[in-house]
Amino acid sequence: MLSAFGLAFYTIYPIGLLKKWGSFITVGWGMLVAGIVFSFIRAPWQFEGQWYVTTNFAFLFVVICGTVLSFYFYLDSLKYLTASETSLLACAEPLSAALTSVIFLGVSFGWIDWLGSLLILFTIVILSRE
Repeated sequence: MLSAFGLAFYTIYPIGLLKKWGSFITVGWGMLVAGIVFSFIRAPWQFEGQWYVTTNFAFLFVVICGTVLSFYFYLDSLKYLTASETSLLACAEPLSAALTSVIFLGVSFGWIDWLGSLLILFTIVILSRE
């Protein structure tokens, strides 16, 4: 329920900001403020494990492609789609991530995973019907 509330909140709340400032500025300030607030919970310079040159590239890829660009494109899509259409398409993201893991990483997919996938698809079909 908290996840559903979060999705609804960050889809509907920034519409005024997006109209005034655009997606780039809104996402930039959102990431900056969230980073500063979270640094009080977990200091970013304190980490566990080993840090290698390849770790820098993996970290930058996750930050840029997995976070900044994904939220930018999500919020920018609100120019072309309604908030309900955008959040409906976002429901397919966990399914696409799971299927990508199965195809490219060889992760096993059990019956409960297939059931969850079918439930996601079923929910999308129900919500998309007029």
